[in-house]
Amino acid sequence: MHTILFRTAILWVAVSLARPAAASADPPQGSEAKIRRTLEAWPKAFNMKDKAGTCSLFAPDLVASYPGQPDKSYDAMCKHLGAALDGSSKVFRYEAPQINEILVSGDLAVVRLIWVLHVTDKKTSAETVVREVGIDVFKRQKDGTWKVSISHAYPEETDRGK
Repeated sequence: MHTILFRTAILWVAVSLARPAAASADPPQGSEAKIRRTLEAWPKAFNMKDKAGTCSLFAPDLVASYPGQPDKSYDAMCKHLGAALDGSSKVFRYEAPQINEILVSGDLAVVRLIWVLHVTDKKTSAETVVREVGIDVFKRQKDGTWKVSISHAYPEETDRGK
């Protein structure tokens, strides 16, 4: 499943190479830097319980996929994240993402990354750490910002090769 989604994302980027980028588009290095800054700002907003800042990572046409859950639209994702921020029994905290690769082509970009989420139970102080591998497709918005349009995340397997 993960391979199919990644190949679809790569194909999408390859097809976009065939169409010319907007004349005002940043060079790939400038776009990559903007995307990197956007990703690095996201956990700060999330950890400060800034709902608007947390949702600002996502495009209005978002489709977010995570195993065992229905796909989420922009509204559903913001509602889901807002509930996590408001949660009374657990505290959620994200580290800065581990960005493995950013591929930019015109108004599209594909990012491979790992998010590290710390979940602490308020009653017991027990902490669980979840590493989420992700492939995100960013689209340049009309205002020049880059936002996630397709997100596919899944928990990292720790027992590979067994």
